[in-house]
Amino acid sequence: MGTNQIISPKIVALVFGVLVVSFAVAFYVVAWQEPTQAPPGGNVSAPLNTSSATQSKTGILELIGGLRLPGGAGVGKVLTSDASGNVSWQSASGGYHFQKWTTSGTYSFTIPSGVTGIMVEVWGAGGGGIMSHPGGTGLGGGGGAGYGKGIYDVTPGTIYTVTVGAGGSYGSSVPCPGSNGGGSGGISSFGSLVQATGGGGGSGSCSYTCTLWIYSGGGGGAGGSNGNIAARSGTSGGRAYMDCSGYWYGSASGGSGAMGDGIGNGGGGTPGGNGQVIVWW
Repeated sequence: MGTNQIISPKIVALVFGVLVVSFAVAFYVVAWQEPTQAPPGGNVSAPLNTSSATQSKTGILELIGGLRLPGGAGVGKVLTSDASGNVSWQSASGGYHFQKWTTSGTYSFTIPSGVTGIMVEVWGAGGGGIMSHPGGTGLGGGGGAGYGKGIYDVTPGTIYTVTVGAGGSYGSSVPCPGSNGGGSGGISSFGSLVQATGGGGGSGSCSYTCTLWIYSGGGGGAGGSNGNIAARSGTSGGRAYMDCSGYWYGSASGGSGAMGDGIGNGGGGTPGGNGQVIVWW
């Protein structure tokens, strides 16, 4: 009769442990590869991190969540590289920019960084008209102002004085006998580069002729300019007068500004219109 033998659990565990170790050693031996270069050659580059040291990456860097560079950022700015590859936020150079002044007075404008050329437009102010005769209408219209336009080389950081001419005041009445007149429109200019003169003020007089007090108006003269691209003059103001029969003739309308756009018009018994200055870069 045969004899049954029981294998000890300790022996089973020992055998299993030997097998596991054997497989691990065999895998390590097969997977290990000898270095192809002597240290430190062939080392793997350190990953990008938050240190202050300069870091580089070979290949494409793809950012799924977006990129934020806060230093110097602003609406409408673009990233620009210098000759050394340093990137910074700068004002966009594409398209154009402009600044406009329409209220009479004196201002200053500084040429922006990187700008070496500008275009400037100036409108003078209209002359004031003169009123009134007994009929309550104008006698002499103010003259329209001039317009100038030019392109100029400039240096960044240079400061230019900007002047916007004020419309000429109007003359409220004409004494008999006597005369009165509206004020001339002011000059508009951009530094010494370009300017446009204002229109002349309208005039009116009253004298005793033909046994009547006779009123006669005079239109204001037109303004001129000195732009290197365009230099235009406005038109003279109209005039009204009374003949010896007491009839009125003519019209004391204000002259038109040089561009016919309503800027720098002369007044017809009213103040003249203000000038305007625009710089483009």
